[in-house]
Amino acid sequence: MSSTRPHTDILLAGLASSTVLAVVLVPPTPWLAPDVHPLALTLSALWAAWRLLALDRTLAQRRAWHQAPGWALAPEALASATTPLWWPAWLRSWWLWRRGKR
Repeated sequence: MSSTRPHTDILLAGLASSTVLAVVLVPPTPWLAPDVHPLALTLSALWAAWRLLALDRTLAQRRAWHQAPGWALAPEALASATTPLWWPAWLRSWWLWRRGKR
């Protein structure tokens, strides 16, 4: 398993953020008339927010995958954890004893 960063999501989040910055800083041009400026700013801000949330979800999934908590159960106790809890204690101990003899 490689431990690389999500380059595509980082690149798209950076591109989306730069479009917001470009719409804010660029003066009115024939391609971005003043009457279309609020629409362009809204759409670029929504796209940037969506890409940043997608990056956050990807990084959270990566963190959860790479930094999983340790086992809460010792390997010796695993056999007793596989028996149904509704069985009486004597039946569980007999079942574990029987499985251990094999």
